[in-house]
Amino acid sequence: MKTSDLIAWLSGQIKTLPAGTMLSTDNELARQWGVSVRTVRRAMARFAADAQVTRRQGAGTFVGAPSAPSGSAAKVHSSAVDQISTLLMRMISEGTIRSGQFMPSIKFLRLTLKASEHTIARALQRLENQKSLTRVGRNYRVGNEESVLRVPLKKEIVFIQRDNAALQGIFTDRFLGPAFQKAERELRALGCNLVFLYVREVAPLMKTWFKPGKMPFGLFFHQGGGQEAEIAAEIVRQAKRIEAPAPRMLIDSTVSDFRDLPDCFLLHRGNLRTAAARTVGAFVAAKRYPCLALIMDTSSGNPRDYFWGNQKFLGEARRHMNIPVRQCIALAPGQNAASVRADIDREGEEYYREYLSSKYGAVLDERFWSTVSYFTKHATLPMPEPNELWIAPTAQHAVTIIETFAKKDAHCPKHYSLLCLDDNPMQYHHGLSVCILDWDKAGYLMAHALIGDVPVKKSSQGYLSLGWDIIERKTT
Repeated sequence: MKTSDLIAWLSGQIKTLPAGTMLSTDNELARQWGVSVRTVRRAMARFAADAQVTRRQGAGTFVGAPSAPSGSAAKVHSSAVDQISTLLMRMISEGTIRSGQFMPSIKFLRLTLKASEHTIARALQRLENQKSLTRVGRNYRVGNEESVLRVPLKKEIVFIQRDNAALQGIFTDRFLGPAFQKAERELRALGCNLVFLYVREVAPLMKTWFKPGKMPFGLFFHQGGGQEAEIAAEIVRQAKRIEAPAPRMLIDSTVSDFRDLPDCFLLHRGNLRTAAARTVGAFVAAKRYPCLALIMDTSSGNPRDYFWGNQKFLGEARRHMNIPVRQCIALAPGQNAASVRADIDREGEEYYREYLSSKYGAVLDERFWSTVSYFTKHATLPMPEPNELWIAPTAQHAVTIIETFAKKDAHCPKHYSLLCLDDNPMQYHHGLSVCILDWDKAGYLMAHALIGDVPVKKSSQGYLSLGWDIIERKTT
């Protein structure tokens, strides 16, 4: 009772006294109201977080918000709140702290970030005002009240697949399937109603959507072929016409530009490959590998796709450390070096070549082709250089490389290192080090990009920011 009386009295004093008036000290208020000094400090911290009082160490507590910075100390204090709130927001938007989870305590943040309790409280209050956090007692949880209380959202999320693919292909996608599976589980756990449609089925249904209260809450386009741009633009136009919010959109496409659409997040396989290449490049730099070897298998998939993807790994390795890089291309039956090069270097690739050259310097010049070697069987692979890092596209390739080199008395990781871009559980017993997308975090971010209950990080071009991890085991 004494605590509530103190808070009520302080609130009245703050409202009636002129700004800048100095209040009694914490010790004086504690004696006056028969409470502990700690209780007074907590009450003052609450008023300070709401910018109703200003606490100055060694000076006292004053009515009103802090005045405009006039000295270096005020500037440092203001920037500390900005920096901490930005840091915490990044942790939320990247999925490090997830929807419904409690934020670390103020004491933990104070000790970890080396900031005052007042600064931490102001940063958390700012995020609460932005609806990124919800206060629960003395603590904060990530998300708005609906997500914190786990109220069933009862919102409709529509998954749209292109006409020439199976609906289950969304979840068996070789590249992002596990992430889509996690997104589906997260959305259903939030109480969302999921609807699966082909592109051809969307047009008839759109007429029923263009009525107040009938618009889906979110749309996910999986590997569209171009029609999704027209559909998305039409839905946004109609939403404006009926004065309804446009659906949040997650678009997996490489064909069209969606940056002008509101609440739109993009998935792009090339963008994800760039993120993987940067992760590997940073790993190469940190480990100080003297050279790098890339394996490309032309027998599985389009050789141009694999080849151009490899150029990003090559470019990032050169950007982080200027080390020699060679490529070993596996030839499929009936292929030869000339046919593979002709297919890779054919007309129509000029735009992508120019794009890579603008990022990493000249690519595909004669000096580059002189570093490429070809092999038909793993037994003919060139021997690894001392401490060289080999990057294999699949776990099966990685195992075959280890077995082949072992027969020639070159053992991993004693003589060379090996990193795989495929985390196949069938090969876990080999202890392969891998670079993989964090499927669980990626699916979580996809789901909440569609829900919008917490901020989700995206690039300036609208790409969903998904992180890659290096999992080191025996081979690095």
